[in-house]
Amino acid sequence: MRKEHGYILRYYLPIKPHFEEDYTEKRFIELLSFCKETKTNSVMFYVSLDPSWYYMPSDPEYEEQVVNQMKPYIERLRKEGISYQLNFQNLLGAVHGGADFTDKMGWEPIVDQKGNTALGVGCPIGKVFREKTAKRLSLWASTHPDVIWIDDDFRLNNHGSFALTKIKGQPYYDDYYCYCDNHIQLFNERNNSYYDREGLVREILKEGEPSEIRIKYLEFLKDTMIETAKWISSVVHGVDKNIKIAQMTSFMEAHATENRDWKSFLTALSGEHKPIIRPHFGPYRETNPKNFTHCYMALAKTMTAVSSYGEGVEFCPEIENTRFTTWTKSAKATAYQLGLSAFMGAKDTTLSIYDLDGGAFFDEPAYKQLLKSKKRKLNKITSFGLEKAKLGGVICPLMLDSGKRYRLNKGDDYFSITWKNKNIDEFLTGMGIPCRYSTNVLTESGTFAIDGYSANVLTDQEIEHILKQSVLIDGKGAEVLFARGFGDKIGVKS
Repeated sequence: MRKEHGYILRYYLPIKPHFEEDYTEKRFIELLSFCKETKTNSVMFYVSLDPSWYYMPSDPEYEEQVVNQMKPYIERLRKEGISYQLNFQNLLGAVHGGADFTDKMGWEPIVDQKGNTALGVGCPIGKVFREKTAKRLSLWASTHPDVIWIDDDFRLNNHGSFALTKIKGQPYYDDYYCYCDNHIQLFNERNNSYYDREGLVREILKEGEPSEIRIKYLEFLKDTMIETAKWISSVVHGVDKNIKIAQMTSFMEAHATENRDWKSFLTALSGEHKPIIRPHFGPYRETNPKNFTHCYMALAKTMTAVSSYGEGVEFCPEIENTRFTTWTKSAKATAYQLGLSAFMGAKDTTLSIYDLDGGAFFDEPAYKQLLKSKKRKLNKITSFGLEKAKLGGVICPLMLDSGKRYRLNKGDDYFSITWKNKNIDEFLTGMGIPCRYSTNVLTESGTFAIDGYSANVLTDQEIEHILKQSVLIDGKGAEVLFARGFGDKIGVKS
C-alpha cells in the first residue's frame, strides 16, 4: 500500500535565447531548494510552446535549441533524486485565438463543423503534422524523461477562439473537429460514400434519433484518435521504451463528442506501461466557494470513465491557479484541493500554482508554506488506500458514447450533443447532496438524477430501469421524458 502522496511541480525553466545563463542558474537553484523544502519528488518541465504565443506549438528547430539548453539542468535535477518529467504542452495546439501558424508550421490545420479553420492548430492525421510532431516528440524523448505528459489539447473540441468570438452577444462554444478534407476523404473511403462537409454535418445534426451517419462518423473519429495515440506511442517508445506516456483530460462529456473509447485509447497511448491520467481539477480561479464542487465532479467523472481500462491507472489531478498568484486562488482554496485529491485516492497532485514565465518562487511564499505544512496529513490520507473506495450518493448517468446517443430536438446544435441541459449534478452538489457517476445504469440501484441531457441520451430500456428506482428529475428532464412517452410513469399529464 502506498504511504506517500506525491507533488508534481509544473514549472517553466527560463533559458536562452530569451534569458541569460546566470538568470537560468538562479531559478534552477531556487527550484532545487523549493523541491527539498516541500518534499516535491517530481518536476514536470513545461515545454513545447512557441515563444511568441502561450497556446501554440513551437517548431522543431526552436525545440532543438531548448532541448540542448536544458540537458545539463535535467542531469542536475536527476542527481538530486527528483523525477524528471515533461509537460508536452502543445501537441496540436490548444486554442488558436486568431493566430495563423500555417506558414510557420506548414501543417494541415483542423476545420470545425461550420467550416471555420483553426489556423494555429494541427490536424492529428495530417502528413506534415506527423512529420514535424515526430521530430518534436523524438527530441524530447531523447532526454529520457520518466514521464511525457500529453496535454489536453489532444482533443477534438474547443480549439477555436470561442473566448474571443461573440454570436448575438453570446460566447461561441459550438466548435467541433475535424471536418478537414483529409478526414472527410478517409471517412468516405471507409464507408464508400461521397459526402462533403455540409452534407455530412447536415446528416449528423438531423433531428430525432441519432442518424446512421452520425454514428458512423463518431466511430470514425474514435478510431482516428486511437490510431494517433498509437502513433505517439510508437514515436516516443522508438527512442526509449521506458518512458511512460501520460494524458491530461478535459471534461468527459467533451471527450464523448469524439466518442473516445478510454480503454482502447489508453492501451494505444501507454503501450506496455500502466496509464497515468492528469484530470482537469478546476476551477482555475476562486470566486463562489460552491464552484469548488467542480473539483470533485471533474475527478469523479474521470475516474469513473477511465475505470473501463481496469486496475492500475494512476491519477494525478492538476491544481491550476491561473493567473498564478494567491490573489487568484487563496492558499486555503488550494489546500482544499490538495486534501480532496488525496481523499479521492489520487497517487499524486500536479501543481500548476507558480507562473509559467520563469518568475521567482519567493513571489508567492504562502504556497511553499502550504505544501510543507500539508505533506504529513496528505501522506496519512493516502495510506488509507481510498483509491479502492466506492463513491456514494445520487447516481448520475455518464454515457461515454453520448455523442452517438443524443436525440436532437428542434433548435439543437452541435453543442447540445455534448452537455447542453446537463446541470443536475452541479445543482445537487452545490446543495451539499453527494453525487456519483455510472457508465452502466442497468447495473445500478438507488436514487438516480435525470436532467434534460440524460433524458435525451438514455435508451428506453435504461429509462425503464431507472424509473423503477428512486428518481430526481428536473423540469427539462420531465419535459423530455414526457415527449418520449414516459409521462404517465413520472406523473406528468401535459
